[in-house]
This record gives sequence, structure tokens and C-alpha cells, in this order.
Amino acid sequence: MEKRGAAHFEMIIAFTFFIAFVFFLFMVLQPQISTSLFDPVVVGIQDNFEKAVSVNLGSIFLMANYSGPKSCFYFDFPSDTFVLNFSDASSLVMDLDGKEVNSSFGGGRLSINKGEEFFRVQISSEFSNEVLSGCKVVDPYGLGSVIEREVVSYSKLVGVRDRYFDDYEMLKRELKVPGIFDFAIVPYDLSEIYMLPVDGIPEGVSVLAQDKVFEVLKEDGNLSNERISFRVW
Repeated sequence: MEKRGAAHFEMIIAFTFFIAFVFFLFMVLQPQISTSLFDPVVVGIQDNFEKAVSVNLGSIFLMANYSGPKSCFYFDFPSDTFVLNFSDASSLVMDLDGKEVNSSFGGGRLSINKGEEFFRVQISSEFSNEVLSGCKVVDPYGLGSVIEREVVSYSKLVGVRDRYFDDYEMLKRELKVPGIFDFAIVPYDLSEIYMLPVDGIPEGVSVLAQDKVFEVLKEDGNLSNERISFRVW
């Protein structure tokens, strides 16, 4: 009888240790499990966000000395000038002193008000300009090397911010955020673009945040590096 009682007691002790060990594993491993679930969600938001706010930007140096009777001149870019698509783009042209020169771009044709010889030309859908008419073709002209890249449009950032507060659920679906999660997008130096819940992130929830740096282009041609935090809970 004493041996049976001892065996029964040992089983109880072993079971107690087993339960304690399982509880310990849940306590220790749960943050790792949560993180592994959050990671692909945050990466997915970053990728879909970048697709939603990106625009193409082309930059090129131009030399054209037009002294004809018209107030502006134009030329057509060779068809192989750009690799990226600028079919819906406009132009922003500056002289060497950084002053904007009236210009327009469409269908591969760039028109510029005369008066200067050297120009810094930017092409992007972030810009907007009116059509210059009655311009005279210029020939010859010289083009420098073309620099092309994808950047983040400031105006599209503003649009996404507005939708975050006006149509959160639709934006959430478009960014492919799983229904069980909520998210925030917070630029560090663009406080006017903060996308945070009005009441803030609820207390006591686990939040995963990852930062990514983007080049942000404004309509005035200003290009800046902005660090943006993507948060999921």
C-alpha cells in the first residue's frame, strides 16, 4: 500500500511539473509567435503602400539657345530617351539659378519659355502645368544623361491620409491588411501626414513597428528623404 501511494504521489508531481513547463513555453514563445505573424503583415503594408503612392521621376540637363521671334520653343524627346512611363507626366523646368521657367510637357514634347540657355528639367506626374502654344521648334539642342527612378508622391500621400480618416476600411482592404489587424502610418518629419487613430493606439495591445526611408517628391520639385513608421496591432 505504501508503494502504491508513493507511485501515485510521483505521478501527481510529474503532472504538475509538466503543466508548469507547458505554461512556461506559452509564456516564453508567445511573443515570438506574435512577431512571426506581424512581420509579413507589416512588409505587405509597406509594399502595397509604396505601390499606391509611387510616381516616376525623370531628371535631365538641357542646353538650348533659342533666339527666334516666338516667346517659347519646343523639341521632341527621342523615343528611347526614357525607360519609365511618362505618358501622363508634366514638367518642372528651372534655370541655373533655381528659378522656375514656364514649361509644358505632353506626348514626348517639351515646350519652354525662351530667355535662358541652360535648364534643369524634371518630368513627373507630380507636377502640373498649362500648355504653352505657338512655340517654335529649336534645333540644335543638347541633352545630358537621364536619371530615372520611382519616388513617393507627396500629393498621393495626402490622398492616402485623407482616406485613412474618411474610408479606413476600404483603404485597409486595398493595402491588404488582414481583418484581424489594425494599422497606422506615421512619417517622422511630415506631421501633417500622420495616419493614427483619433483616439490613439489602444493600451495593452502588442504593436509591431518597422521603419522605411522613402524619397518624397513635392509639386515644387523639392525632393527629401523621409522615414516612415508602419505600425500593426
